[in-house]
This record gives sequence, structure tokens and C-alpha cells, in this order.
Amino acid sequence: GGRRMLRRFRTWRQFLKTTGGGGMDSKHCLGLYGELQTLGWLVESGVEPLTAARAWTGPDRAEQDFQLLGMALEVKSIAQSEPQRLYIDGGRQLDENYFDALIVVHHHVHRQKGSGETLPEAVDRLRSVASGDPSALEVLDDNLLAYGYSDTDRYRYADDGYGIRKTSYYRVQPGFPRLTENDLPLGVGGLRYLIEACACTPYEI
Repeated sequence: GGRRMLRRFRTWRQFLKTTGGGGMDSKHCLGLYGELQTLGWLVESGVEPLTAARAWTGPDRAEQDFQLLGMALEVKSIAQSEPQRLYIDGGRQLDENYFDALIVVHHHVHRQKGSGETLPEAVDRLRSVASGDPSALEVLDDNLLAYGYSDTDRYRYADDGYGIRKTSYYRVQPGFPRLTENDLPLGVGGLRYLIEACACTPYEI
């Protein structure tokens, strides 16, 4: 009803604010592909499509990309040809004190023109998974819009293909290479930094 229309209006407003109506850049496309892969993995692991779609909090600009049953997943998708560095935004993104478990999902992505799975194909695959539950499909579509993906821009993404070469999972715990708000002097904020992925391997699960 009215609440659904209001939510959709807010989603469209966020979409236009994010993209300016001109589609997503290559960085956001890569990030979305990795988050869609993670969403599909959750469903394959037995999570109901509606629950998985609601757990996808990244499009809402949450600190982590997925939050489910006390666990958070932060997804980092990096092209295989580029240095494997995890860019961290904020002092809470890797603060496990808010969760029972905080996992960094590191996708090593092969990106190539004219081969692999395109972004529209990945979207269609996830929609097919959610097609049996109209509510799940609605939440998925709202999240796609909030992220910056619109079907009217499908042609923009038709040439770039992706594939996951490898996925590493790191459990954030004491000793993990990161900074949190507790590490910052009083009055310091706006924290952004990077982590060399090789420094995370001792925490791989």
C-alpha cells in the first residue's frame, strides 16, 4: 500500500542521487557483482531468499554489507589483475564487538571484455532464485535500485564479464590488522585506510 509506495519513492531518490541517472562506474559494478555472489551463496547455504535479501544491508549504506543472525559479512571484491588491498571505510566496519562474528569476504575477481558472467546476467540469476517469493523479489529489486542498478541501464553493462577466481574468508578478531574507533584520538574521525590482503591470511577460515 502507501508504505510500499513511499519506500519505493525513497529507493528511486537514492538511486538518482547515487548514479545521477547515468549508470554505475566500474568500481561499483565490481562491488555489486561480489555482493550478488555472496547473496547467492547465502541462499545456496540454506538461507531463505527473503531472509537473505533482507540481510543484504550494503545498499542501505550500513557499516557492513550483510547482517544475519548476529553475524556480519563485509564483502571486498578486487580485480585479479590489481593489488589485493582491502579498502576500509570508517572505524566501525571492522569492529567485531557489535556482532557474534564478523567475516571479511574477499572475492578475487577475473574481469574481461566479452566473456564471463555479465552484471545483468548475475542480476537475472538472483531474481530467478527469488522468483518463488514475491516479497523476496521486491526486496531484492529495491536493494538493486538503492545500490545504483537499474534495468534501463542494462546495455551499459553488457560487455563486461566477471568470474570469481577465488574467495577468501577472514574472521575479524583481536590481532586482526585493522583500526577501530577505540584506536583513534578524541576528535579524530572520517577514517579511511587500506589493508594488504596478505596480512589477513593468518585469520583465514
